[in-house]
Amino acid sequence: MSGFDLSKIPSQAPPPGVTPNFENPYSLAVLPRGFIYATLPPMVLFLGLRFYTRIKISRQVGIDDYLCAAAAAVIIAYCGVMLTFLDKPAGRHMWDVPLSELTVEYASRSSILTGVYMIAAMFIKASILCLYRRLFKVSMTANIMIWIGLFVDVVFYLATFIAFMVGCIPRPEDDQYGGWLSLTFAQRCNQVSTPTAAATGIVGSVLDIYILIVPLIMVSGLRASWKKKAGIFAIFIAGSSACVFSIVGTAYRMMIFANPGDDITYTGMPIYAMNIGEINLGIISATMPVIFVLFKGVTKTSLSWISKLRYLTRHPPPPPTRRATCRCCGAQGHAHGPAVVDAQQEDRTTPAVGDDTTVALQSGGGGEMLTYVSADYDYHRQLKMGAVGGGGSEIWAGQTQTAGTPPSSRGKGGK
Repeated sequence: MSGFDLSKIPSQAPPPGVTPNFENPYSLAVLPRGFIYATLPPMVLFLGLRFYTRIKISRQVGIDDYLCAAAAAVIIAYCGVMLTFLDKPAGRHMWDVPLSELTVEYASRSSILTGVYMIAAMFIKASILCLYRRLFKVSMTANIMIWIGLFVDVVFYLATFIAFMVGCIPRPEDDQYGGWLSLTFAQRCNQVSTPTAAATGIVGSVLDIYILIVPLIMVSGLRASWKKKAGIFAIFIAGSSACVFSIVGTAYRMMIFANPGDDITYTGMPIYAMNIGEINLGIISATMPVIFVLFKGVTKTSLSWISKLRYLTRHPPPPPTRRATCRCCGAQGHAHGPAVVDAQQEDRTTPAVGDDTTVALQSGGGGEMLTYVSADYDYHRQLKMGAVGGGGSEIWAGQTQTAGTPPSSRGKGGK
């Protein structure tokens, strides 16, 4: 085609009545780009908080953390590669893409991204399941469910990754016809990629739902009130957003599977966007049970200051000049010698908040009780204890104490 200007020829014939637009065409590239900007920075932040919690607080970095970091590294690479070809040509209709933009770089990167997504999905699902094993390893039921999930996750994604790469990597015989741009390669890759993409969506969605159900089953067996169970349910259900993106992505894959077409630069954009949202929100969801102790610490500190502020507003400090009895001469109102302050005034000072105590602030007048639990707890240890129901243990180590019960009666650790 040496006599033709490829920048003037559309990659595909437009529908009747449509004129190719190479200058300012409509593009769906805004979808994956928006998901990258909206979900990638929060994912990096939450991942950093996870490792801060593991290194500085629990001092126990495990295989689940390394798998989560691996998934983050893979999806960051995925997003970086995608940004290199959005709108050039990805996102536009094929008839708005000149042949000069269908390069080897685009063909190779778009094919490799599919395999990269499979690896990222495998890592993050395995990370969540390994985290569950740390939380619920004392339960035989949980272990069986977790190992089944891990087996299906690793075997399925490795098998589909190998099958995809075998079909969508050019072979030596394709070189004479154009390699990545050869018609024989494109036909062979389409025969593999379409059913593989559909299978990846279906099995991935089923796995996501399965991973969401496992902790809900275990938490429902805890010996705790429904109010406390609901709090832990909320932590794990936060991961349902990743399931939503996975299911929506599967729906788009099935639409392409049922009605395959040639407008791949346009129809693939929603799938790319759902892939990014699924993995990034999956990583964020995987960090929530780990970094929950950080948010509880922030809440605890905030409530402590609120409690002190409310106490001071209801019980203002005594005036600067107080009548005191002099130990030397028995006279009142002068400053020499140590003063004996009235006991009622001493009782009006603000109670100190200990590191491992429950502070109850009694307000005057209406008998309102403002309680605050300042005892720290090991979230994971309590889940493990509750998973087996040992000794009727509660999932929270710090329990609100009734008024009048001395903090010392709870002992070290809030027991």
